[in-house]
Amino acid sequence: MLRRLLGLNHPPHVSERDARNAGSNCNHADPNLEDVRDYQLELDPTRPIAIGRVGRETETVVLPLACGTDGRMAVPLECGDFVVTPKLLLENETTLEVSVHTDSGTTGHVEIHCIRDDVPESKSAVLATLCLDAFEGEVNANVSLCGLDANSIRVRLSRLPGGSGHLSLQALRVSTPNRSGRVNALSSYAFRMRNEISNFSGDAYKHEMYGDQPTTEGQSSLVRSAPIASLKEAEEFSRSMRNRAEDRLSTLYPTDGEVSFNFALRALGALLPHQAPNFFLRASKLRERGPLKVLSILSGAARIEEQLLGYCGSGVEITLIDASADLIERAAARLKVAHPDAVVDCLVGDINEGLPGSGCFDIILCVSALHHVANLELVLSQVNARLAEHGEFWSIGEQIGRNGNRLWPEALQAANNAFARLPERFRKNAHTGNLDAVVSDRDFSIGCFEGIRSEELETLLEAHLLPEHVYKRNAFLWRLVDATYGDNFVLSNDEDVRHLKDLVVAEAMHWTTGGRSTELHGVYRKKFVAP
Repeated sequence: MLRRLLGLNHPPHVSERDARNAGSNCNHADPNLEDVRDYQLELDPTRPIAIGRVGRETETVVLPLACGTDGRMAVPLECGDFVVTPKLLLENETTLEVSVHTDSGTTGHVEIHCIRDDVPESKSAVLATLCLDAFEGEVNANVSLCGLDANSIRVRLSRLPGGSGHLSLQALRVSTPNRSGRVNALSSYAFRMRNEISNFSGDAYKHEMYGDQPTTEGQSSLVRSAPIASLKEAEEFSRSMRNRAEDRLSTLYPTDGEVSFNFALRALGALLPHQAPNFFLRASKLRERGPLKVLSILSGAARIEEQLLGYCGSGVEITLIDASADLIERAAARLKVAHPDAVVDCLVGDINEGLPGSGCFDIILCVSALHHVANLELVLSQVNARLAEHGEFWSIGEQIGRNGNRLWPEALQAANNAFARLPERFRKNAHTGNLDAVVSDRDFSIGCFEGIRSEELETLLEAHLLPEHVYKRNAFLWRLVDATYGDNFVLSNDEDVRHLKDLVVAEAMHWTTGGRSTELHGVYRKKFVAP
């Protein structure tokens, strides 16, 4: 039975140089190679493609690639042909993606099997079946490999005997969604690089739109091969950043009455090279132009709005709107006591249907609530339309991470690594009373709007408004110090503070090495045509 690798893709744990140099490898490999996390079929017309063929004495058949009408390379598969991946390490979100192309009149089926070492191949599980009858063109399958109860598997794609017509395999990839782009980019690397150089050499960039082009004759002596940076430089950078973070935090202590969540985020802020917008200072500068008209959407308890009224004093007219009558009533009662002379209009309503009232506002703000909005396009387009030309939209403490308030996979792994280093008493879940081994990856958008479109927020904000000052941080720290685990830390205890600082350092190190932030504080301007 075939145990060959069709186009070994380069797993992310190898260096970029190794990945690029591997382009000269053959399109099959030793089946005893170390398990890989990611795989993609490599399609390079200069390299042989080995497949298995039922009924042949030989194990493999080497085939030339076929070129489709759209220029894509593909592997032609006859009835009985099959391909098998190397052994693949399964992760929480590993996904199989397959694309085949059929001509008019093609019949039969393609089966995709999960092959495990502890189960006879004849009893392997069928992951998906593609029926080719009555199809013409591209047929795709996207299959989650979660829940297979195995640490590693092979995937076998087979064209079953008995069909007819032409079928070609255009793509076969196994990876997690967050790595699929990188896996695709590094596959068929040598072939892509040859095309890259060819396409952007010669007459490329000689159009007059690029300006005058100097002659290159006799200039080869000015060019040399690029030196490759040592991996030790990256390792040294990581060590120096950790030492700097630990030194910086060594003189930082909790204040009286400070809770662990606030201390942890204050400590994180002390490590970062940028600052959040000073919203109250911006409000006071806008107030210098005259009375302020403010709209707070999804205002909830309106605590930031209360501080804004206190900071600016008189001359502020503020409208609050929230879908919860209970929250808006509490906000109204508190503001009436704190600022009895302020002009406050409290409304109950659903902003997914549009913003209230008429006219323009100097400030429109939303405190940690845009991630609850379903109709972001409508809301943000109306925010832009309703801002005065000098006005500002403030997004304060927004959740821009993964939908459902989940952590990105790499952040979840970093969080679990830091979480596992904590003594048991810091891992007690306040909601369940249990000692957690790992951080929950629950999707909180199921059944409500918590983080319903968090992943789109940054893109849509920049589509509808002009970013002026954007501050982002906090890839996973908040999940370890919020109400679920935060009360486990007693800040009068030096050991507890030390463990809390260790979490802050872990967060900072993850952030400096590519961790994606989930917390946003941003000031945005109105988009308009200049007069």
